[in-house]
Amino acid sequence: MAELDLWIISNDLGVDSAILAGFAQAVRYDYVRANDLEHVVHHILERLGPDGRVGKLHFPGHAYFASSPEDEARGTGGHGAQHVGRSEMSSLEGTGWLSRVFAPLRPRFAPGAQVILEGCQTGKAHRLLAALSAALGGVPVSGGTSNQRIFPGLEGAVRTCVQLPGGAPACGVTREATEFGAAAGWIDDNMVVPFIQDVRSAWSKHVAPLMIHLR
Repeated sequence: MAELDLWIISNDLGVDSAILAGFAQAVRYDYVRANDLEHVVHHILERLGPDGRVGKLHFPGHAYFASSPEDEARGTGGHGAQHVGRSEMSSLEGTGWLSRVFAPLRPRFAPGAQVILEGCQTGKAHRLLAALSAALGGVPVSGGTSNQRIFPGLEGAVRTCVQLPGGAPACGVTREATEFGAAAGWIDDNMVVPFIQDVRSAWSKHVAPLMIHLR
């Protein structure tokens, strides 16, 4: 039974979407392009077929984090959201909507599956990690505590939360803070930087003028 490791690339990131998709193709990452979260679930199920299972889901892209003084005092972290195309996975909405959207995908996670939010500072948003874990039926959800770069890997400390539906969340630091690139899964900058420059150049030359013309 195949287990997929999928990278979810939002279509609304402009040149960054092109960079992510091009990089995924270059290093042969399996990925799904995303207009919104429902679109993601539909295409993941198509990719899985009747017998496939999800091993890992990576969500690169923009995110935000916010906490109150009370949250800081209690050490419970705060709220947050990870953007996925036109939609977002947000702890401010609770687990109801997320649970409905992920319902078809919930039984398709493999034992030991993981979800990784690669937006900036999602590791500080305990409530986001826990809400998403509960919506997925208890799959562990991780995020990095620092600002992130565009490529795979989590910068800063990594926090992981698990919450079974109806249960209390369990969150903990599963990796201490690292410097950029240090044991964080980053590709060598000597490879990344020229690649970004090539994609940005192609975007500026071919795509941006077309978008201006269409306005």
